[in-house]
Amino acid sequence: MLPAFPSVLAAPSAAAGETILLVEDEPAVLRVTARLLTQLGYRVLPAGHAHDALDLARAHSGTIHLLLTDVLMPDMNGVELARAVQLLLPDVRVLFMSGYTADTLRDAKPDGRATLLVQKHFGRDAMSRAVRTALGPLTS
Repeated sequence: MLPAFPSVLAAPSAAAGETILLVEDEPAVLRVTARLLTQLGYRVLPAGHAHDALDLARAHSGTIHLLLTDVLMPDMNGVELARAVQLLLPDVRVLFMSGYTADTLRDAKPDGRATLLVQKHFGRDAMSRAVRTALGPLTS
């Protein structure tokens, strides 16, 4: 069972400036999500397609802490993308987002760890909690 990230709970933890590779094929959702993550204190590398995300993962000189990707995309789905990114960046964490049910990822464990999913249409608090959970506790 995938963990749920309800929209109303305690205030989310603050970001520590981590870098998130954000992959979403719907331009409006990509823009809104990138803006939200930036407002939460994350550095965001936005990509509209899986192949663009792979190019960014190869070219980025710093650490990418989290891959936040849509599950269903043309050309390459989110699970395939996660596997490809983890070949390039073995330590990257993965958080999936989808407008569909968690059943979409039932057997997907691209990195051998539990699969995390945040349901679209997420709010600020739900996204903040989902990202913080995927990244793990702050170390500073």
